Amino acid sequence: MKKVIVILLAFLMLLMLFACNNNAPANSSGVSASQSPSQTPSQEPSQPTNQPTSQTPNETPASTNTPDATAPTDIAQESWEPGYYNPAVDYTKNPRYKIVYMTDTMGALQQQGSVAYAAWAARANCDYSDFCSNGDDDLFLSTIELYAQQGVNGLILDPDTTIWSRVDELCNQLGLPYMPGMSEPADSDGNRLHPIAAFPNGQYGVEMANYVINYQRQNWPDANPGEIGMVSTTVSFIPPLNVRTVEAQKIWNQEFPGNEDHFFIADTAALGAGLDSDTGYNATSPIFAAHPEIKYWLVCASMDDYAEGAARALEQANKDQNAVISSGGGTTLINHWENGDESCWKSAIYTAQPLFCEGAFFGLYALMHGEATPETLWPEWIDHSTNQKYAYVLLPYFIIEKDTYIQYLAFIDKFTGMDTFGFANQWDGTVFPTRNTPPASYAG
Repeated sequence: MKKVIVILLAFLMLLMLFACNNNAPANSSGVSASQSPSQTPSQEPSQPTNQPTSQTPNETPASTNTPDATAPTDIAQESWEPGYYNPAVDYTKNPRYKIVYMTDTMGALQQQGSVAYAAWAARANCDYSDFCSNGDDDLFLSTIELYAQQGVNGLILDPDTTIWSRVDELCNQLGLPYMPGMSEPADSDGNRLHPIAAFPNGQYGVEMANYVINYQRQNWPDANPGEIGMVSTTVSFIPPLNVRTVEAQKIWNQEFPGNEDHFFIADTAALGAGLDSDTGYNATSPIFAAHPEIKYWLVCASMDDYAEGAARALEQANKDQNAVISSGGGTTLINHWENGDESCWKSAIYTAQPLFCEGAFFGLYALMHGEATPETLWPEWIDHSTNQKYAYVLLPYFIIEKDTYIQYLAFIDKFTGMDTFGFANQWDGTVFPTRNTPPASYAG
């Protein structure tokens, strides 16, 4: 249960994005959106390979490393450095590395990540496969040793967070380079064990809260503040998720002074911390039922499944017409739009999987190829203010709505040149952030 939660981050999806004013930049990390239709990724994820071997059915074919002809030539590229894909490099002149993505849970998010890693592996002339331990920590650890014996060159890892210290120690003993995927590597004291490219979780809470408050002011401008309530879902014992609720509550208190008691926390820890929509429903529906004085509900859902459950709870309580939901994630919301489903779930903080996976994949490539060490990878992203030793790269995001998400996905398809979502030919020239600037506080 704990394992699945961390992997979700990311959604987690990481996937994801910030702002409150339509069509206005939110900050250096994200962009705001208006609304838009949807499409699911055109590429089907590979199935997890449960028997580790040096050659697996999931391996990618050899790559010619020819830049995709659909990739835009008029998008300004950042200066290239270790840890990022460089289209000017002929990766066929480098060794052909064997890379495996290992996860303890193979849900939809992990499957989509595997698709993106496979695509980047083809771009970088690498062999690729994935492996799922199905929640067996001992199998996860023993398989790392087996892969080392089989000559695998590097791993992308999403283990149960409780075994990160053992995973890190084992990889170091084996001399096997690795990068975390969505699961943040830290010891029992919270100290970072390795560099990672991940989500700015606190800002997720800020952006979700700003979005739903802005939505209320645009759509129900005459609502009495005493009749408005905010619900934030969380798993209290998972800090990267819980900080979203903490930051959302700060925004609520700033924007609705005197109504602090109308902020409600739907903590699924007491319900077993399941990551499914039923858990989201069970955590939120009692809150809606217990407060008939609240006529307008603003919901900040830490993940898609909880958003889905909250939307169902509001619909069954006949409160969905005066409700709005924003979530961290977005993939499930896109699927709903693609299927023609409409609900009070209106937006998500989203980072497209190819962009999310670039950092983990090419961070690993830099380690395997000797371009960097864990201590020197992304040096500008090391937070010296908290005495960290390893980088924490904050990924860019976009607030997707029904009328704008295709515009974003089309840009991702063009920028990566992979047409993952099938929208490359719909790119209208709009450019979105592909990297962030480290916060000034990182300097210490």
